[in-house]
Amino acid sequence: DDPKQNNKSQYLEKVFSLDLPEGKCVGLRLMPMSPYNPDSIDPAQIQSNSQHWLRQYLHPKEIDYALKQMTSETARNTFFIGRLAMRAALNELHSDSN
Repeated sequence: DDPKQNNKSQYLEKVFSLDLPEGKCVGLRLMPMSPYNPDSIDPAQIQSNSQHWLRQYLHPKEIDYALKQMTSETARNTFFIGRLAMRAALNELHSDSN
């Protein structure tokens, strides 16, 4: 699912959506929030909330991989946002074909 299509704009902003010769390119920006906010992508918030919004979009193995293998906050956040952007691009391609 495209995060922007499911009322997740409080968490993500679509910065651009481009049609390139190679395919669709979507850029997302995570909205700034305190790591203490239950909706933040801080590992403690994700791990403590089985209903965290990120779990609606990413496979549990993707979340586990990022939380366990990526010790860098920057790398982890980039991984999460990149996976969400990829899904948004695929969703747009699917919507365009209908």
